[in-house]
Amino acid sequence: MGFKKTMKKIGRYTWELLKMSFPSLFMYAALSLIVVMLTMGETLTFSAGKATWWAVCLAGALAYNGLMAYVQGSSGFEMLVSGNMKRMSMEALEGGYKMSTYKEVKEYRAWKGFVVGGILAILPIVTGIVFGCNQELIDSVFSNGAEQSNVGFGWAFLILLIFSGWSTTLFLLINTTGATISYFVCIAFAVLPVLITGFMYIAGAYGKRRKALKEQELRDRESEKQASTTPKVNYGGLPGTKPKKRK
Repeated sequence: MGFKKTMKKIGRYTWELLKMSFPSLFMYAALSLIVVMLTMGETLTFSAGKATWWAVCLAGALAYNGLMAYVQGSSGFEMLVSGNMKRMSMEALEGGYKMSTYKEVKEYRAWKGFVVGGILAILPIVTGIVFGCNQELIDSVFSNGAEQSNVGFGWAFLILLIFSGWSTTLFLLINTTGATISYFVCIAFAVLPVLITGFMYIAGAYGKRRKALKEQELRDRESEKQASTTPKVNYGGLPGTKPKKRK
């Protein structure tokens, strides 16, 4: 039973981490498709304009990734607070409070952001390895216009380019000029989603914590202010009910 529960818990955490990565993964794919369409048209040549479009799409994907991580960290902190309340109630009361919206797998944990970033980094790593191992073939097709006879590799190349064009397009264009930049360099881009997702996830949790503490301080000050204010006595406005003023 212990092993079965552990495997179920691992499965729930794995699925939750995958769900957390889906929004950013979709945005990386969408902007990769856009940058491929904008930079790799009929003329496969490098230009400053194409490099600018690549940089803009990359910045947009990273910004969206950071925003999603921040929001997820914030919601994770809220779930952590709910979990702490439930655990405290279980210590005080038998069974504790029932929270229908509470899920342990959604609680904030500092390592979650880096794991989600690692999931996002899988595609640029795979792309860099595949492209790097087929450097001569890819350069001959893009630079010299050679025909590609391997249909399977052609589809794999296209799929990887669509999902990870943000990490490879610039080097494909540069190599059309006769340069020989290794596509293994694309693997270095895998560090970006790991760092951005990890640190922005933590920042979102701490940002939510600061906001909650600030709101609590405001409520405490308001309570102290109300407690220190002496309420006015309502004498009803009848003759003889108000104390006489001293001369």
